[in-house]
Amino acid sequence: MVEPEVHPTRVAVVGVGAVGSTFAYSLLLSGLAAEILLVDANARRAEGEAMDLAHAVPFAHTARVWAGTIDECRGAAITVIAAGVNQKPGEPRLELLQRNAAIFREIVPAVAEANPDGIIVVATNPVDILAHLAWRLSGLPSSRVIGSGTILDTARFRAMLAEHFGVDPRSVHAHIAGEHGDSEVPVWSSANIAGMPLADFATANGIGHDPARLEEIFEATRDAAYHIIERKGATYYAVAAGLVRICEAILRDQATVLSVSSLICDYYGIDDVYLSVPSVIGRAGVEKTLRLALSAEEASGLRHSGLRPAALGRSPEGDADDPGERHEQLARARQAEAARQPGRARQRPRVSHASYTTGTEGSVARPGEPAASSAGGTSPRRGNEASPAAAAATARTAAAANRTPWPSDS
Repeated sequence: MVEPEVHPTRVAVVGVGAVGSTFAYSLLLSGLAAEILLVDANARRAEGEAMDLAHAVPFAHTARVWAGTIDECRGAAITVIAAGVNQKPGEPRLELLQRNAAIFREIVPAVAEANPDGIIVVATNPVDILAHLAWRLSGLPSSRVIGSGTILDTARFRAMLAEHFGVDPRSVHAHIAGEHGDSEVPVWSSANIAGMPLADFATANGIGHDPARLEEIFEATRDAAYHIIERKGATYYAVAAGLVRICEAILRDQATVLSVSSLICDYYGIDDVYLSVPSVIGRAGVEKTLRLALSAEEASGLRHSGLRPAALGRSPEGDADDPGERHEQLARARQAEAARQPGRARQRPRVSHASYTTGTEGSVARPGEPAASSAGGTSPRRGNEASPAAAAATARTAAAANRTPWPSDS
């Protein structure tokens, strides 16, 4: 029996602008990765960031940090894609779609070809549509293509509620669901502090329940990025921390519930859209999406939130999808989702550092090929999602032939 090649835990960062470089720095401080690869269209920028980070190693955790190419994503447990153009002051995230979709068409097939067995985490906006596009282009199971989604919005929401109620943000349990953008939905019906609904907590502690003030908190949450960008030009610290949290849940197989963007199938009438709902994140990626008990108003808001990514994400550059391939792709995802029966014991894959390889919706027919098993014989995928290897090779070869330089997110 041939033993699998063993690698230290590697995380690749594609796009080292403000978000990518801040994430790489936060990742280094966390000690989660033994190897951090930086890739950028501007190779000298990536080299400079790698040099600077390497000089921080004596103050942090031992790690190898270097600048390289997408081919070196091979062996990475996770590839974080933060490449793209920045959001301008006052610009809605969805207006970034055309520019960043073109960049993803160059990057994602190359990442998947180099590393078809790992996990892709998308941070570039509009994150829901681009995560869906990355799934279609990569040929990976949908469980292994994750968008940062509303993990940041949820953190902002909890922080502002905590300030209002005078408690630690970690004691506030509340979620922002739906699109990471203007149509996101606050899930008030299940928001609580120490298991107490917010109204009950307020009454018990003499704070007074003020629905108008709570609505102001949500609006401040939703519009936070606009205010920050107006003042400093970009947001990157908090989203970098959120990306590290996602990576921690994956690398340590924590089965942590996080509000991330993943493929939604048959969820309050929503189908074939990447949106954020609380999901269980572990070594296999998105292991389960949790069906929230939403109020009628919240369910309606979530359906509305899914309309824009669904409509705009069908074909970001105006070209036509292959309906047959798309139908097969979605059928595979639904089958995989149904295979995870409610209440079934979670099967944790046996994990070592053996040769992990890492791999927002468009006209390229979704390729896919059976992924090689990770150490212990478990391949992190949803059910039996796969499609012909020939389609994967064709799509990736075509993308490679037409590859053009792409900017970082700064």
